[in-house]
Amino acid sequence: MNKYEGMFLLDHGKVKNEPEKGIAEITAILEKHQGKIAQIGKWDERKLAYEINRQKRGSYVLVHFEAPGTAIDEIRRDCALSEIVSRQLLLAIQGEIFPPFMTASEMNEAHGTRDFRERGSRPSGPRQREKRAEPAEATPLAGKDGES
Repeated sequence: MNKYEGMFLLDHGKVKNEPEKGIAEITAILEKHQGKIAQIGKWDERKLAYEINRQKRGSYVLVHFEAPGTAIDEIRRDCALSEIVSRQLLLAIQGEIFPPFMTASEMNEAHGTRDFRERGSRPSGPRQREKRAEPAEATPLAGKDGES
């Protein structure tokens, strides 16, 4: 049995009123393929960077589980066929223990955010760009017999 961490993006329209429905769907998929869940929880609900299946928001579920290596392709296939799971990311965990199970807010506190003003100042005024080199002269290609 190998250790895995999975992040599942759920269709927010289908789990907005019943968040347990998405967790139950993921649990059923993992257990169907001999997966043993160590920890599972709703991670966060956020606005998506781009629209997926006509949804602008998504609910994330984070899972730590053990499964045979041969089951990962089958888990991915079942997630693709699921109406609730929009996307998934499965990562193999190296080592004996799982990484700390953090929620999105705990992760932001641990990593912090960078203020946009920390990048430093840029000289005012228009940018100074180097002049581009002129393109080289095109030479005619020689034919098969050396003719041009």
